[in-house]
Amino acid sequence: MFFTFALIASLAVASAETTASPNLETTPTGYRDVELFDGGSTLMEDKKDYDQMVVLGPMGFPFGIKARYLYKLNDRTSAMIGGGYGSLAVTGNDVKRLMLRAGVDYQPVGNGFHGFYVGPRVTFNKIAYDGDFGDTQNLTLIGGVAGWRTVLDPGVSIGAGLGLSHLRSTEAGVLTDRGILPMGEFTLGWAF
Repeated sequence: MFFTFALIASLAVASAETTASPNLETTPTGYRDVELFDGGSTLMEDKKDYDQMVVLGPMGFPFGIKARYLYKLNDRTSAMIGGGYGSLAVTGNDVKRLMLRAGVDYQPVGNGFHGFYVGPRVTFNKIAYDGDFGDTQNLTLIGGVAGWRTVLDPGVSIGAGLGLSHLRSTEAGVLTDRGILPMGEFTLGWAF
């Protein structure tokens, strides 16, 4: 009963403030009209002011961390470059992985880094099974990913994406394997 009374009272106060202030509707809210593909429009929080982003995420076997830097080229397109390092001791052998990645993200809604994205990825991995990068396996992955990234105020970002990549593996310059692999990304970061 008390909760219902408090809810009705707060709605009445909010209604009174709205009618008492005629300029309330012209006050900027951080939201803007966004044109949709079907010709309609909707209100969406404006995230276009962020021009750069740094993100961190987990790296698969051997487990490690990867970092990326994204730069907004325009409201719909951003370029990305990054790298990662992982290390794990398996049955007395030290496995190390060094990764470099580049890509481009296309955000069709045009709200900067925020929202749905799709784009190509090129990844180069150097894996050493003896703890020394002298005897290595090289993996090159070329593929694409689609995902969703949310940019919260004051710039914290959370993102996840899935895709497919074509794998090419070489050891000592000899092609040892090729195929199609799933790829995924989960990131936490900061937009500024």
